[in-house]
Amino acid sequence: VFSGLSDQVLRDYVEGLAGEDSEGGVRLKYPPAWEARIYETGGVADRYIWRNLDKVPCPVLVIRGENTYVLFDRVIKKMVGKLPKGKGYTMKGTGHLVTLEAPEETSEVVKGFLRKYLN
Repeated sequence: VFSGLSDQVLRDYVEGLAGEDSEGGVRLKYPPAWEARIYETGGVADRYIWRNLDKVPCPVLVIRGENTYVLFDRVIKKMVGKLPKGKGYTMKGTGHLVTLEAPEETSEVVKGFLRKYLN
């Protein structure tokens, strides 16, 4: 999962999630139940999201990494097909953590999408 991250991005990621506890060990900055809930109801598994995609009136860009092990191309196609104004985009050479692996390219893709709908 993390092999596509630069050392600095990985360091920032870990520092954002974990900190030192009072005994000199490491602790999550968020309650373990919060982290577990993300995996239980994450976007692809969340039935509420799937049931309501067709009600989203605004344009939506769904970005996936080419080499992700979670958000497969068929899932993106299904998701985009349910969104009235959905567009799917696959970032070449990236994995699951697209925005962390290729932040500049992700930014350009998002800006291009926004320009299309704001102009």
